Amino acid sequence: MSFILENLTLIHSVRLAELRRNLIESKQKETFNLELHRKQKKFVKLFTARDNQPFLTHFDHLLRDENLEVEVSYPKTELTEKELTEPPRDTEQANYSRLAHLSPRVAAMHSFWTAYQVELVRRNIIQPSFLAAKTGGSGTGKERIEKALAEKKKSKVRRGQSLDDCVRTILRQFGGLPEVRGKVSLFVDCKLARSWWRGYFIQQFLQAFNEHDRTTELEESVWDLLRLTSAPWDELLSYGLRKLTSINYPSVRTAFIKSLLKQQLTDLKSDERKRKCQHSIKKIGVLTANQSLGLLSSQEVFELINPLIKSA
Repeated sequence: MSFILENLTLIHSVRLAELRRNLIESKQKETFNLELHRKQKKFVKLFTARDNQPFLTHFDHLLRDENLEVEVSYPKTELTEKELTEPPRDTEQANYSRLAHLSPRVAAMHSFWTAYQVELVRRNIIQPSFLAAKTGGSGTGKERIEKALAEKKKSKVRRGQSLDDCVRTILRQFGGLPEVRGKVSLFVDCKLARSWWRGYFIQQFLQAFNEHDRTTELEESVWDLLRLTSAPWDELLSYGLRKLTSINYPSVRTAFIKSLLKQQLTDLKSDERKRKCQHSIKKIGVLTANQSLGLLSSQEVFELINPLIKSA
């Protein structure tokens, strides 16, 4: 499938980080911050205005990084709120396919995904209020914003909590919230970025095991594996970015995915699946203490770790 590519200039990452820091503070603070509350109110109103111009004007005024211009492709039809925030498999596959040419360096940038979603709004492919929708929650993003703006509480301790939660949801979907969630936020919270990275890992897997000549059944089974609630996706990212760097080697990651495919994880409950993934990754960590897995092929790593994962 061919896509029409257009140039997109990224928002300057420093300005974007400043925006995030100006809109959140530690949840440990119990006193009500009136100045922050006003900033948050002004911010979320951009996402529920009757037309999109105030939203576009606000983000167009953020400094752009002229040295970072990327070719991108956009969906040809509008996305529903669910397709953005809780995308089904075919939507995730399409999200990756139209941006498959991106480099991992660009796909790991918060500023790229923010700039890209601003353009989706400009083209009426998504509405700003979609970004406030809570995954698995009831009600639309617009309803959530309106409820947060109308909230009034007598106690100044918890006043503004709904508004603060709403702002955090927007920032997470808009490109991740690393100040709170660390590096993993981009890969988990921003659903467009998550789709891209799932697709990227799957293509690495297919190439590593020379599976491109197989039917789409295998590819879809890997998608279904990585789309399971919490684990293995969250664990793969959490350990890869925070704890066990060896899981970031393509040969180790692809071998890990192949091993998991053979474990019938879909039959396990979410917490059981999470524990199995955690135990498996820890066993890989013990193995890497004595052997450089990153120097081996995916098949060689698979033969080493598969018995460990089977017994985890």
